[in-house]
Amino acid sequence: MRPVGSGRRYGVLHALMGFIGLLVAGTTLAADVTVSDARIRAMPPISKNTAAYVVIKNNSPQAIDLVAADVLDKQGRPIADKVELHTTRMENGLMKMEHLAGIRIEAGKQARLAPGGNHIMIMGLHQALTIGEDLMLSLSFSDGERVKVTAPVMKVLTDVKPQPVMDHHQTLMVTEPRVRAMPPGSKNTAAYLTIKNSGQKDVELVRIDTPVADFAELHLSKMEDGVMKMEHMAEPRIPAGKKLKLQPGGRHIMLMGLKKDLVTGEKVPLELHFSNGTVLNVLAPVQKLVSGAGNFSS
Repeated sequence: MRPVGSGRRYGVLHALMGFIGLLVAGTTLAADVTVSDARIRAMPPISKNTAAYVVIKNNSPQAIDLVAADVLDKQGRPIADKVELHTTRMENGLMKMEHLAGIRIEAGKQARLAPGGNHIMIMGLHQALTIGEDLMLSLSFSDGERVKVTAPVMKVLTDVKPQPVMDHHQTLMVTEPRVRAMPPGSKNTAAYLTIKNSGQKDVELVRIDTPVADFAELHLSKMEDGVMKMEHMAEPRIPAGKKLKLQPGGRHIMLMGLKKDLVTGEKVPLELHFSNGTVLNVLAPVQKLVSGAGNFSS
């Protein structure tokens, strides 16, 4: 015979174990919302920005808004300088990202924060994130409720095609990034891209970082006495309202001291630093390329 009260203790224990199981599964139940499928996009070590995705179901009879988010490490410390709600949308054939004051979840409905749409933007990472690492995603809602859920760092698959990369002020945009495929054993290659400055002031591309090579430099190919020569170039200025095209046969990014063979189709991380403090992270696919000429255009 079971002792008196053991059934109630068993019920409490069973409920507690069920709640723990939900946390392990990356799902959190609260009075008004259910949060599930939380994850954080794994990025190359040099990247300073990433994104978090989650599914939020509104169990209440009234609409609520997700108004803020934060991401914490195991010690409860913020992992980045800033965390904002963003959306990605297509405008005039270009994918643009913009800040959101909140994300509404209608009564009885769910909001899916996913690549290519609404998401949580994590900016100014304090350190590189490791695949498999568990972080804590803290979500704040308009009704005053705050929910925390475990969010593992993982590779996030998306059906969204590669899109132009823009800064948050939408003044600098990088398009057509690619890296020249080279034979196995090659120690050098080149990267090409187009940078458009839509701002009111001139900017300069001052530095390029990449984890696949010892260093990256801006070079210029030019014909001299019938011979094609390559020379190091100063920080190129991108006038307001103009484009800088880095492409074969002209200005380009030289990747020297490759740390491994680059395979066609592989995406190479490039971190572009500009004179106005903007840093853009670009993934440049490795491709077989034909020659052209690099220049400025409007």
